[in-house]
Amino acid sequence: MSQTLGWTNFLVLIVAVIVVGYILKFIIKSKKRKQEQEERRRLSEERHKFYLDMYDDDEVVDRIMDKELWVGETTEQLEFSLGYPEETEKKVLKTKTKETWKYDHKSGNRYGTRVYVENGEVVGWEYK
Repeated sequence: MSQTLGWTNFLVLIVAVIVVGYILKFIIKSKKRKQEQEERRRLSEERHKFYLDMYDDDEVVDRIMDKELWVGETTEQLEFSLGYPEETEKKVLKTKTKETWKYDHKSGNRYGTRVYVENGEVVGWEYK
């Protein structure tokens, strides 16, 4: 009988250690997740301040932060909002320069997003 109680106590102890381990793991993960969220928020605020210092226009900054495309967006703003394109095509004509900025490569010459730029400003785009 005492041997059975010994095994029972041992099993209870093992289960308790496992439960405490899972609780500690959950607490550590929660703290880490909270720290990562705080770091993302801080970096986002720094980016916002950087763009606001650069453009002095809340609407432009909000559009860049939201990764939005708009007609009249400069190539610099486009690069800030979507990043540098995976590929570009450029045609220099007498009166203007045309570019196609390609994002989200699918295969071959297929891209998910194409942004059309004339003389350094966005004039249109298409998603596929």
